[in-house]
Amino acid sequence: MFKKLRFILFIPITMLYFTSVIGSVSDTYGITLTGIGNLKVEIPKGNGNVLYTIRITNNGTELDTISLKTEGTVKTTLTRNSVTLAPGASTDVVMIISEDELSDVGTYEANVTATSKGDSTKTATITTTTIIFTCGVEVDSIGDVKIETTESGTSASYKIHITNIGSRSDTVSVSVSGDVDVDLSETSVVLDAGTSAEVTLTIDEDVFAVLLSTHGEYSITVTVTSSSVSTETDEITTTIKVEQIPADLTADGVVNILDLVKVANAFGTEGNGLAADITMDGVVNILDLVKVASYFGETQIDYALANFSISHK
Repeated sequence: MFKKLRFILFIPITMLYFTSVIGSVSDTYGITLTGIGNLKVEIPKGNGNVLYTIRITNNGTELDTISLKTEGTVKTTLTRNSVTLAPGASTDVVMIISEDELSDVGTYEANVTATSKGDSTKTATITTTTIIFTCGVEVDSIGDVKIETTESGTSASYKIHITNIGSRSDTVSVSVSGDVDVDLSETSVVLDAGTSAEVTLTIDEDVFAVLLSTHGEYSITVTVTSSSVSTETDEITTTIKVEQIPADLTADGVVNILDLVKVANAFGTEGNGLAADITMDGVVNILDLVKVASYFGETQIDYALANFSISHK
């Protein structure tokens, strides 16, 4: 009897691993639009044409002709309606919005859309925003002059009214010039569209005392200016009239015995323009003495203060 011999055959199994390498493949056609500079501008009405520069880039791998068109709430013009670009190349096109198309205050949007001729599904769009506004300021006077006397002296003040007549918020500067030194309560005011503010002008005690002591007319001009558009200004001129006391013939600021003596010395003189002829009737007589006597003891400052007046234009 034979023994059965069993043989075990070991067969090595080799596992094969396949690695798939997937590379990145660029699109054949592609477009990018980029704004050169700000694509949102705010300008005052009537400031001219608005220009936007748009950069077109061919992101594809093939030469491509790219068409351009615009649409939106305002009519626009492109310097070119199509461009032909090599792969990776760029060029700039200018979009123009005429001033005539921006005649109203408001917000205007315009889109530029680029479309590939090689593949019409490849597009890009960019949006521009133009905001048109108006600026304007007005100034006028409020009420009469206010005279205030304290222990330190007498001052004068009056108010002006400043209005923003533009279409948006504005900072309005306030400046003063003229014959008299004046203090402003504000040198600038921030005003929303259509709103107003008051500014007080004050002539302090020292300046006012000098002013009253010298008769004549003095002007003060206030100018208000928009910070958004410096050409938008308005102004108001105030004229101050300081009267001279009629009987102060010696011009020493007070009517006293010296003025009576001056009339007495010219008593009986006739002619035109005589200094002692207070009544201006062509002769120095008792009427002139009576006139001087009626002001006796009064000072130039008291008289000017009692007859102080201002006017605006």
